[in-house]
Amino acid sequence: MDDAVVLSVEQAEAVMRLHTESPGGWCLGCRTPGTADVRWPCESRRIAYPMLVARALLA
Repeated sequence: MDDAVVLSVEQAEAVMRLHTESPGGWCLGCRTPGTADVRWPCESRRIAYPMLVARALLA
């Protein structure tokens, strides 16, 4: 069985605000000193976005 990620609406909205694209195509929310850059969209955003879309469709 897969490890499911469950986010609240507030958490998903925070991910969408924080994990934005830099002009070079990197995720700004994943940037930390001493680590490799992560291409945008990152895994966090790929989890949060469909959750918010599904929530909007059910509302």
